[in-house]
Amino acid sequence: MLRIAVIGATGQQGSGVVSALLKTTDYAGTYGVFFASPSIPAGREDAENSEEAKQGKGVVDAAKAAGCQHFVYSGLNSMKEVSRGKRTHCTHWDAKAVVADFARKQLRAVTVLIPGGFYTNLDLPLWTRRDPEGTAVFCLPLKPDAQMQWVDERFDMGTFVSGTSTGFVADSRANADTSGAASVFKRGPQITGGKTYPVMDDVLTPVDMAKQYQAVTGEPAKFEPVSIEDFVNSVRTDPEMGGPEFAKEVEDWVNHINEIKPGTTCTGAMKPEDDHSFEDLGVKATTFDNWLKRTGWRVGGTEDK
Repeated sequence: MLRIAVIGATGQQGSGVVSALLKTTDYAGTYGVFFASPSIPAGREDAENSEEAKQGKGVVDAAKAAGCQHFVYSGLNSMKEVSRGKRTHCTHWDAKAVVADFARKQLRAVTVLIPGGFYTNLDLPLWTRRDPEGTAVFCLPLKPDAQMQWVDERFDMGTFVSGTSTGFVADSRANADTSGAASVFKRGPQITGGKTYPVMDDVLTPVDMAKQYQAVTGEPAKFEPVSIEDFVNSVRTDPEMGGPEFAKEVEDWVNHINEIKPGTTCTGAMKPEDDHSFEDLGVKATTFDNWLKRTGWRVGGTEDK
């Protein structure tokens, strides 16, 4: 019987993978590990020696000792690399890149999945709110044409890893026939090993996000960004939001998103023609309008579970 270890199974990404894996056994004997690590504040300034990197390397070592044939990692791009050295405080991003590089050197087959911004973060009051008239306000400190990409982290990660929908069609852009949808584990290390796949929808600017929200829900909506200074200060002064150290990371992240050039994908790290996820796997990430329809999410409300 196939054994796939899911490390981080209590998080949104890991639980989505577990749900999807339990719906299928068609993996032709493949054995692998899916690993999604949390953001760990300790050691935030030094990605190489951060707690997140140390724990990630420990998981890689354990996978190697267990004879893992296929290691699938939910990672992020190195912010230092994609920004060409301009953004140096995104330790959460850079630590994941450190773990991915270490895994590639230690294991026989590694596939890295790069998720976009989580739709579920739209619940945060720094991201969306209602104005006094009840209008839904999307208020991230981004430029109107910022090249943002999004993901339903639980649903989409489960689909990409297992090829089995967790409750919606795998190609969420249309009512497509997904009977032939593959996945990283189904395709196996021969096809997906050594590759990086973005798990995110096409670029959606903040202005277009507000327009889509209004079109789907019928509620008035607008994009009205707060200043970067106010956004970062809110994070800096609120321990529950991360505090001073995380504020530096947030500031770098926002500035980077605002600087991404059109015609790229995966937070500016790839050209669209270099993304072979649909070609290899036959699945796509959830669009914002379909996420709204599927979950019933509303600004200032709750998402249907």
